[in-house]
Amino acid sequence: FPLTNPMGFSNDVMFASKNHPFLGQLIDNLPKKNRWFGLPYLTVLYSTGPMFLSLSYSKLSSDERSQVLAMSPEIYSQSG
Repeated sequence: FPLTNPMGFSNDVMFASKNHPFLGQLIDNLPKKNRWFGLPYLTVLYSTGPMFLSLSYSKLSSDERSQVLAMSPEIYSQSG
């Protein structure tokens, strides 16, 4: 997952090994977040977007977090 500034993750690039528990958790939580958040931008941000991903990550234990890798903004933003 690409890191974003000032905090959190971007969800426009994701890779996972087969049956990775964090990706499974994200997929399982999608129906719970499928609701209107008052504005289209906020709805995407919190239901499937970067805040959904970042908040899900924040709920992981430190052991689980150690299994999720992130790309630094410098690597992710390089054009090439």
